[in-house]
Amino acid sequence: MKITLIILTLLLAAVGALFIGPRIHEAAVWRQLSQRVPAQALSPAEAEITADAVSGRLTPDGVDEVGHVRLANGDIWRFAFRSHHLLHCSDSYSVFAGPAGIYRVRGDYFCCEVQFPSATMPKDSAEFLTFLRGVHNSVERAK
Repeated sequence: MKITLIILTLLLAAVGALFIGPRIHEAAVWRQLSQRVPAQALSPAEAEITADAVSGRLTPDGVDEVGHVRLANGDIWRFAFRSHHLLHCSDSYSVFAGPAGIYRVRGDYFCCEVQFPSATMPKDSAEFLTFLRGVHNSVERAK
C-alpha cells in the first residue's frame, strides 16, 4: 500500500511538472519582457537598429531587443522582444505598449528581430493591432 502511494505521488508530480513547468517558464519570459519595455521611445543615439519605422537596440545582456515602432499618424508602440532562437522553441515573444494598451504577442513572424514590411506598415494603432493579429499565433491584452 505504501509503495503504491509513493509511485502514484511520483507519477502525479511528473505529470504536473510536464504541464506546469512550461507555463512557469512562459510566465517568467512575459514578466521579464514586460519589465524591459522602454518607458519612452528610444532617442536616435540609443537606437542601434533602424529599419523604416522601427528603432531598436539589444539589451546590455544581449538577450532581448527593445525599441519602438513609429506609425504614420505619429502613434508610438514601444516593445521588448525575445527571439525563439534564445527560447529554443518555435515562437518568439514580444510585448508591445502603445496608445491602445499593452499586448503580449507570441508567434513566428518576428524571428530574430522586430521588422515590418515598409509597403504594409500600419498607419495607426488599430491597423497595427490588426496586422499583429494577422501574422502571429496569439495577440492578447496584458492584464
